[in-house]
Amino acid sequence: MNNIKIFDELIPENEQIIIKALLSNEFFPWYYNPQTILTTLRNRSQFTHTFYKENKIYSDNFDILVDCFQPYIPEFKSYKINKIKANLNIAHSDKKILEPHQDLPTSGVTYLYYVNDSDGPTRLYESKWFPKKVYPKQGRLIKFPSNMFHTGDIPRKYDRRMVINFVFEE
Repeated sequence: MNNIKIFDELIPENEQIIIKALLSNEFFPWYYNPQTILTTLRNRSQFTHTFYKENKIYSDNFDILVDCFQPYIPEFKSYKINKIKANLNIAHSDKKILEPHQDLPTSGVTYLYYVNDSDGPTRLYESKWFPKKVYPKQGRLIKFPSNMFHTGDIPRKYDRRMVINFVFEE
């Protein structure tokens, strides 16, 4: 699993607290999406917040987020941002695995940041049959190729699972 890097101590605790407080605030604008992936029927609803997409800033909180992460993600300086989006999944008893997807069909770099402790691992498919499971832990950051198939499980024991997805293209 050489293409996957996991960082548990990279983001300082004070930055973790800022990010979690921002996304947990009752006034943070989460938007309902009826599906997690647009191209499949094996789906579940989630809430999202788009910070950046298609060369446009969509969130008033974009600068706060970039200020927290830019010192720790070198791709901010060497790659083009494709998308930055937060996902909020609510606990659900359905145990079906959501269909794996790619963030980009071409080369690029994806970072997935876990805002809070939760269950519902991310499954990363370097091998079709044996995905690597990475469990949500507040402050954990995963780096992997944007064209790697992956999927996130829904929490069942925790009330929510919040992640921020950073996608960079070359």
